[in-house]
Amino acid sequence: MLRILLPQIVSDGRLDWAYAIFQSLRRQSVVHFDWSRVQSITPAGHAVLACLADATFEQGVQSKHTGIPRELKHWPSVRHFTQKELKETFSDPAIQNIETADFILCGNSTAQDMRFLESLESKFVHRLSEDIFFAAKLIATELMNNVLSHAGAERYYLYAGLWEGEFHLGVLDMGLSIPAKLAQKYSYPSHLAALELALKKGISTRRLRVGGFGLFYVYDFLKECEGKLTLISGKAQIRRYFKTGRSQRNELKHLLPGTWCFARFPLEGKK
Repeated sequence: MLRILLPQIVSDGRLDWAYAIFQSLRRQSVVHFDWSRVQSITPAGHAVLACLADATFEQGVQSKHTGIPRELKHWPSVRHFTQKELKETFSDPAIQNIETADFILCGNSTAQDMRFLESLESKFVHRLSEDIFFAAKLIATELMNNVLSHAGAERYYLYAGLWEGEFHLGVLDMGLSIPAKLAQKYSYPSHLAALELALKKGISTRRLRVGGFGLFYVYDFLKECEGKLTLISGKAQIRRYFKTGRSQRNELKHLLPGTWCFARFPLEGKK
């Protein structure tokens, strides 16, 4: 039985452990998840756990969970990942939904999630600067459209929340990856090149109408707000830290099915 030690903070930071889990689920019938190091879960971390719960069910893997901190057991993302019984059919992704004063997680399938956009406005419109709130709402809408138009995912997860002086927002799906989708129309030498291509204006696989603005807008608005962007799909990831000008771009050892897009906005000096 494979043992996986979860990180101290489950977040959109280093995600090697999550990629490894996806690969392990294809080869293992039982996986042991050790939660003994986990101290906190960020808004993005809850969405990652929701995706892992779906993947575990989809692969028919029995999971064993030990060391779960008592203070984390009440979260739906933890509860539904660690439940022992395997159901015959997928649960509605909405069972993962979380709504607190500072955080929203919504699971949905095959439709734009208007509830998320309504909650986003009611909770954060007066807590973010006008520019950041406008960018956040547009980014959420564009990322949802990308999932529904391109990824072909049966379910996806959106999150938004305040965390340690930042506003976090993102969309995660387990559908068709960006490299796989772009391969239908473009040629590129690597998965990393495909992600770089996807961030350019006008790059789209649509044939009958203009497209190619979703990820470009995400990139452009985060740059304007001096935020952070993490885009992971297939076997590559791109991380941009616009305030400092730093960037990280690399191929991954393991394949991530679908696309995970994480955005962070700084809150200092914004009101």
